[in-house]
Amino acid sequence: MLDQKGLFEYLKAEKGQSQNLVHNISEVLGLSISNTYKKISGDSQLTADQLLILVQKMNIPLASLLSNDLGLQPYPFESDALIFKPYRYDQYWQNILDHLNQVRNLTNLRATVLANEIPFSYMLQFPRLIGFKMDIWNRLSWDIKDQILWDGIDSGIGDNALNPIFKNICDFYFEFPTEEIWNSEMLRLTYMQIRYYVASGYLTDQKELNYLLEEIDQLITYLKDIAESGQKFFRKSDAPLSEIKIYLNQLNINSEVIFIQGDEYQLVYNKYDTPNYLRSADRRICEHMEWYLGNLKRHSSLISIHGAQQRNSFFRQMFEAHDRFRDRMNGLIEFMNG
Repeated sequence: MLDQKGLFEYLKAEKGQSQNLVHNISEVLGLSISNTYKKISGDSQLTADQLLILVQKMNIPLASLLSNDLGLQPYPFESDALIFKPYRYDQYWQNILDHLNQVRNLTNLRATVLANEIPFSYMLQFPRLIGFKMDIWNRLSWDIKDQILWDGIDSGIGDNALNPIFKNICDFYFEFPTEEIWNSEMLRLTYMQIRYYVASGYLTDQKELNYLLEEIDQLITYLKDIAESGQKFFRKSDAPLSEIKIYLNQLNINSEVIFIQGDEYQLVYNKYDTPNYLRSADRRICEHMEWYLGNLKRHSSLISIHGAQQRNSFFRQMFEAHDRFRDRMNGLIEFMNG
């Protein structure tokens, strides 16, 4: 039997429709506002056709509405990458921005980020680095053929359409308080990718290599400044914008999670094939993620503002590892170039 009340509760809590629910349902079903209220209150039953329209138009997992017993309901996840593959680079980032804008008006908005790599809100401020990463993602996931994104020392990202999107993403992320859980291996994958590009002949220009490595050095300095101040700010401006707590974790270096919380609902983004995310607003998944991240923080060290000894040791090791990597890559590219 259809749980009609559960359907609308799902739309309110799980799909972030609480503020515009009546208007959205009215528009999707072609009903008057008064008739829409009757559907939501249960005074009027949905027809089979109306239910099908809601399921299709609002991407509702129908199976989750067939029982009031949470133990019998499936665990819904969604992924935009399974529906649409971008054919321009800005489409991927515009989709990220659209998701951020959907949670912008949450009351008491906050986020916890479990980082595998450097969080993208910081990398976006380094054009050669993010251009390099997108070139990799394109090879693995997108196969965009109409644009050459990473195409020279002076070009950086080489795509003006991306710049305002990057700025808007950073503007939003710096608006509200966050907690981030870092690890000592956040640059490991990037180093592996650079080594592969050099060894495979994709990166042959030594100047290009060193521009890229210099940006990573500047990125480490930027992260150190954020950790010392406990504030998020743009790289080229030290004006603090919002509070950040940074934890150093040595127990989990493979997962990447963004956990959004507001008084209205919660939302989990979990990276499953770079750079794509699975997301869920299911209460059970969000409650588990809140418990897991809290437990991980209890086994981590706070290094923002406090924990100067561990923070200094962490960044000293990052700088030393980067210097060693720079020397190895310059040696390798000189060998490859004969």
